[in-house]
Amino acid sequence: MRDYKFRGKRIDNGEWVYGDLMTGKNPSITWWKPVGEQSYEIDCADVDPETVGQVFDFGDKEENELYPGDIIKTVHTRASENASSDDPFSNTATGYEEYEKVGLIEYHRGYTFGPRLRWKKGHMMIPNTSTLWRMKAVKLGNRWDNPDLLEG
Repeated sequence: MRDYKFRGKRIDNGEWVYGDLMTGKNPSITWWKPVGEQSYEIDCADVDPETVGQVFDFGDKEENELYPGDIIKTVHTRASENASSDDPFSNTATGYEEYEKVGLIEYHRGYTFGPRLRWKKGHMMIPNTSTLWRMKAVKLGNRWDNPDLLEG
């Protein structure tokens, strides 16, 4: 079942909050806050609209939730000049090496809709969880708290 959990960065103190999205003059996130051993009350905070995002249906290899604006590291394989293998799709044969890329996850609204991983050069749509797991994806941070991760 689809999870309708949202996150946003509070305007008043810059903390991240997670819960349900309420729209109005300013977007707000509401959540259940424990106030006793088995009792809760609803809390609410205005959030920066730029930071609001809905959790994706997949996580990284460490099972961290991923939201639009998250920065992840992925591992890829490329063949060197001396690669040799009877299997052209093998990445474990002699001459293949791994390299890392850092990219931004976003929700793409263009000729296709859905989650997209964007690197400095290029991008790819993310059709399912196994795509990120095969790339050994790990969440590093997000573009608001860690913009330096996208540099270089």
